Amino acid sequence: MQRQAHVWILAIIIGCLLSACQKGSQAEIPPLTATLSDLQGTVLIKKSGATNLEFASDQHLAENDQVVTGDDGRARLDLSTGAIVRIAPSSLFTLISNAEGPDGVKTSVKLDAGHLWIILNGGSAEVETPSGVASVRGSYLSVEVLPGGGIHFTCLEGDCRLKNESGEYFLKTGESATVENAQEPPLVERMTEEEVEEWLENNPEAILVVPSLTATLQTTPTDTPLPTNTSEPTATPVPPATDTPIPSSTPFPSAIPVNTQKIKPPTDTDEPPADTPVPPTNTPVPPSGWGYTVSNVVINSGSGTVSGGAPFPVSFDYTIWNDVSCPGCIDQLVVSMDTTKTYCAYDGIPPLYPGYSTTPLPGPFTGSLTAPSVPGVYNVVVHQDLQYDCGYGPTGALNPVNPGFGSQVIGTITVP
Repeated sequence: MQRQAHVWILAIIIGCLLSACQKGSQAEIPPLTATLSDLQGTVLIKKSGATNLEFASDQHLAENDQVVTGDDGRARLDLSTGAIVRIAPSSLFTLISNAEGPDGVKTSVKLDAGHLWIILNGGSAEVETPSGVASVRGSYLSVEVLPGGGIHFTCLEGDCRLKNESGEYFLKTGESATVENAQEPPLVERMTEEEVEEWLENNPEAILVVPSLTATLQTTPTDTPLPTNTSEPTATPVPPATDTPIPSSTPFPSAIPVNTQKIKPPTDTDEPPADTPVPPTNTPVPPSGWGYTVSNVVINSGSGTVSGGAPFPVSFDYTIWNDVSCPGCIDQLVVSMDTTKTYCAYDGIPPLYPGYSTTPLPGPFTGSLTAPSVPGVYNVVVHQDLQYDCGYGPTGALNPVNPGFGSQVIGTITVP
C-alpha cells in the first residue's frame, strides 16, 4: 500500500510538471504598441480614456490611442509587431490590439477617415473602416476612406481581402478595389501606375516589390486598338485603359466637351453609293469626353422665394460618365450656391457613357443649400470635377482653386 501511494504521488508530480511545461510553451501575445516618428505638419494624439487632444511628438502609443492628422499632417508608426504604418493628411487612426491569427500575430487597427499604408514583416493585419474590414497577410496594403464612407484599397503585394456585409472578396498582387458602402460588393481593377508611384512616394520600402509589378502594369498587348476620343459608335467596345493617370489637383480645362456630339459635316466626297443604305439622321451618337446631365430639378419644393439665411431643399436626377481615356478617373458632381461650393451630389468612379444614373434607382438626389442673407436673385449651379475627393484640401473638389468644368445653372432663388 505504501509503495502504491508513492507511485500515485510520483504520477501526480509528473502530470503537474508536464502541464506547466505545456502552459509555458504557449507564450502570451504582448499588447499592441507603436512609436511615432517622421512627423510632418499637424499631428495630434488622443490617449485612451482621455478627453483632450494633444500635439504629438516622438512618443509611444498604447492600445486604443488615436492619431489625428491635419490637412498638412503625416506620421509614421512603427508597431511592436515590426509592421510599419504611414498615415496621410486628414486622417483619423486608432490602434486596436494584437490577437492570435492563423499565421501568427494578427494586428487590428481602425481608420475612420483618411488614408494609410501598411507594410508587414510577417503575420497579418486588418483595418476596420466604415464600409468593412480590409486585411493583408505578410505584405503591403493601402486603405483610403472615401467621402460618404466608401473605401478604396490597393494590394501592392500579398494576400489581400475585403469583408463586409455583402461577403468576402480576395485581391491578388497589383489589384485595387473600391466599395461604396458596407452593403455593396467591391469594384476590382488593376492598380494604375500612379497608384504604384504613390506607394513609392510615401513608402521607400516599396522599392523592393515595385520593379516587377511596374513591368507588369506597363505591358500592353500589341493587338489591342488604342482608345480614341471620337463619338462615332463602333461594334467593338473600347477596352478600358488601366494605365492612365488618376486626376491630380490640376483641374481639367473647360474646353473638354461635355454632353456634346462630334458629327462630321457632309461633303460631296462623302456621298454613299446608291445601293448603300443611309443611316437614319436621328441615330443617337454617344457624347465624347467626360460629361453629365441633370434633369427633374425641384428647388425649395417649387417656391422660388427663400428667406435670407434660411436653408432650402434641392432635388434632381443626374447621369455622369467617364471618358474612354480614363475609365478609372474619380469624378465629382458639385452643387454650389452661386460661386460658393457646398457639397457633392456624386463622388466616385462612374462607368463610361451612358455612365451612372439615379434613374430609376436610387432615385433623385436631395440636398440642402442656404440662401444668402443679402436680398437678390441667386443661382443654383452644378459642375463636374475630377479630383481625388470631395474635400477642401489641395486635391478636393470643394477647394475654390479647383473650378472643374461643365458649369451650368439648374435654377434660381429670390431673397426678398
